[in-house]
Amino acid sequence: MEIEKTTLVERFLPMTQAFLAILIFSALQLISFAIVLLFNSKYDVKANRWLSVLLVFLGCCLLLFSLNRIEILPQVSLLGYALAFLGGPILFFYVRTYLTNRYSFKPIQLLHLIPFLIQLGLWAWVIIPLSNAEKMEYLQQINVSSDWYPLQREISFIGIALFYIFLIYKDIRRYHELAKEEYSYTNQNVLTWLYGFILFLLVSPLVVSFIALKVGQDEVLILSGYLSVFCFIIMLVVLLRPEIYQGLGIIAPVKPFSRQTPSLSETEKDRLFQELQQYFEREKPFLNPTLTLKGLSDALETNPNYLSQSINGKSGKSFFDFINTYRIEYAKALLLNDTFAKYTVEGIASESGFRSKSAFYNAFKKITSISPLEFKKQHQVV
Repeated sequence: MEIEKTTLVERFLPMTQAFLAILIFSALQLISFAIVLLFNSKYDVKANRWLSVLLVFLGCCLLLFSLNRIEILPQVSLLGYALAFLGGPILFFYVRTYLTNRYSFKPIQLLHLIPFLIQLGLWAWVIIPLSNAEKMEYLQQINVSSDWYPLQREISFIGIALFYIFLIYKDIRRYHELAKEEYSYTNQNVLTWLYGFILFLLVSPLVVSFIALKVGQDEVLILSGYLSVFCFIIMLVVLLRPEIYQGLGIIAPVKPFSRQTPSLSETEKDRLFQELQQYFEREKPFLNPTLTLKGLSDALETNPNYLSQSINGKSGKSFFDFINTYRIEYAKALLLNDTFAKYTVEGIASESGFRSKSAFYNAFKKITSISPLEFKKQHQVV
């Protein structure tokens, strides 16, 4: 059995070496691109500093993994696995800065380093005392299922990854809540690529950890092959999708509602809401696809926070949902108007103030519980 396993390893050795060579090249590319991004004034966005750190981090981890597997630099054997515990905090701070375009360091944030420091200490305790030859032998014979050191590392990594998935999810959800109070639209294209990028970065390390727990780290071909694909996708996304380094905090900045603004009385809310309704009937500002709370408050010559309080208090809806309610009512009238009979759904959406067909469809379904075409058919029968 041992002879068969050895023969199998030797059979796939050229492919494994090819994957490792690709990994080394890709890791150097990630690091080089990070340096270019950091010093490129065209993309001078605060979040890109964290993106650069993230790319350098990924490059270093892949580089250490590859060098260890080809038995170069045995002095740092398995250091990349301890370094991987910095990935969660770096990605978390990147997402937070991307969403807000603000970052202020606080000493309490050093607590994010605790998992990394623990793993670094364990690495120093287990690996450093070994000679270079012993390190290489340990690396070749390591078994996740029977050796406590890699087993605790993989389990800890999965736990830490899930923790940062929760933190990032909270930040994204908070951004959506704040954005709904300031914008009547969403930057769907940017959000789609951002979420896909984040999800890929979060899921991939988990997949690697599960592979290590399932088949063992001696299966270098599987790990190096997966990491090669991982690196290729990262480079492809970063190079082809400028949305990744535009930053939502630049495109659609939000301000936390922690500002000290006096609350309006019910009488003042009623007065402002009536003024708003009259303005909507007269000017139809909701047909502007890029309408914002700030723009609307300027038109009414009032404070954005006062207007938000009035809309929330009197309609029970966010600014986003309030504007979409008017747009959908307008769209319903167009759908039943013979003048617009030949208009497509996308055309009706555009005429009603929506930036895309999908945004219109989702809003229509949410408010009416049926699709635009179903609404039109129902009223044609009647």
